[in-house]
Amino acid sequence: MVATEKTESTEPIICRDITCFAHVPEDLITLRQWVLWQYEERDGKKTKVLYGINGRRAKSNVPTTWSSYSEVLECYRDGSPASDGIGFVFLDGGGLVGIDIDNCINADGTFKAWAEPIYRKIATDAYCEISPSGNGLKLWTRGTLPGGKGRRKSGLGDDRKGAIEMYQRLRFFTVTGRRFQGVTA
Repeated sequence: MVATEKTESTEPIICRDITCFAHVPEDLITLRQWVLWQYEERDGKKTKVLYGINGRRAKSNVPTTWSSYSEVLECYRDGSPASDGIGFVFLDGGGLVGIDIDNCINADGTFKAWAEPIYRKIATDAYCEISPSGNGLKLWTRGTLPGGKGRRKSGLGDDRKGAIEMYQRLRFFTVTGRRFQGVTA
């Protein structure tokens, strides 16, 4: 099976053309849970830091630092404040779950064996995008997690580099606009 979208680049995939975001579902667009994000170095590693449209740091647990989709997209388009992308914050009790499947797509665009059954089980009722790395997927779906807590399982696959994270609150997901539509035979 081959993924329908994949790049060979190891550089992060950042779409500067706001038309990339045309596929973001209305269910997400109407929510005031949007932020900007920027790569910053912390302890020698690149990390994604949240920012509000006012240029100040945003927080995943402080809704007053979030904005509407249109406000965030306008700031991103105009480059003010500077950012590397837009993101969506999961609100406690909001009824949405985010599923992040890391390192699940091979360099040739095929699914890694461990990831395909997981994707097929979840994806039928989810909006799915390719992550900024180009080798992972982010999915948004309706639901709740048992106990309301996030979950993480790492060490998946033959190379032990695969991971799945699931959140419904106090986290944000990057939004690339690069909709993933499954695999082709």
